[in-house]
Amino acid sequence: MAAGVLDFLNQNSMRSFPLKDGALRLSDDGLLTIPNSFIVDFRLCAVCSTSATFYISKLGNFSDIISVELSDNNNVVVGSFSVAVSSHTTNKDYWLTTTSLYTGAIGRITVGALDDMKAAAAGTFHFTAAQTTFEMTTIVPGVQQISRLTLSDTLDNSFTLTGNVTLKANSNVRFRLDNTTIIIDAGENLGLNKLCSELGEPIRTINGVSPTSLGEFTLVSADCASFEEIDNGLILRDTCSKPCQGCDELTALTERSIVVESEMLRVREVVDNLQNSLNQLATLINYSCECPPNA
Repeated sequence: MAAGVLDFLNQNSMRSFPLKDGALRLSDDGLLTIPNSFIVDFRLCAVCSTSATFYISKLGNFSDIISVELSDNNNVVVGSFSVAVSSHTTNKDYWLTTTSLYTGAIGRITVGALDDMKAAAAGTFHFTAAQTTFEMTTIVPGVQQISRLTLSDTLDNSFTLTGNVTLKANSNVRFRLDNTTIIIDAGENLGLNKLCSELGEPIRTINGVSPTSLGEFTLVSADCASFEEIDNGLILRDTCSKPCQGCDELTALTERSIVVESEMLRVREVVDNLQNSLNQLATLINYSCECPPNA
């Protein structure tokens, strides 16, 4: 490393640079002051704006890892640096790991000696922009362009893309370009809707009578008829019709059925008597008598 660079880094280890001159570097809880010897140089290219500012929003100081988180002036996290304590050497460079909102950002931090950080309080500490804002000379504006594209829907689902992004039209949607404006059109027969499954043949007529143009069919009940709804249909009920025979006719039928039943019982009695007579006759016919000898 050139002597001029070393002199520059050594000078920075004794002052607040690359943080703003006069920055107190004190955490919100007042337990940690970032040592001047920790960060000796810094460069960040994240946006095209010349007025954007960035600051250290969180620092994790542990025996194995020291992490530094950066945020912009809108408190959006840009990314973080991670310093492995066991492999660190004085004035070593570390590169920024960005978040999804700053994928195109590039950042480098130069870390000096860790002696003062090891002696400081351990844990995770938060900072405000007033305490840890970087000098404007350390922020390099990028080329003006679309830095990121965020898409969101009515359900608050969203995602952000950077770099080369492709917008693809799907169901019933197409794009048109009007100068620098992209127009999204919805249209028919653009091959977006899924085909419906095969449905059964619908009822088109009843006894040759077709419905109206709106598919309405009228059923009118008359006299003793009424309609009641059932699943997927109607049931027709007769609400006032009477039986053809009255009580007098039913009484006559009952009496006649009683007479028939009595006659059947008499016939059964005659049959039983005949059966008994037949049994006696069969006994007499089949009877044999043996006469004694010399009778």
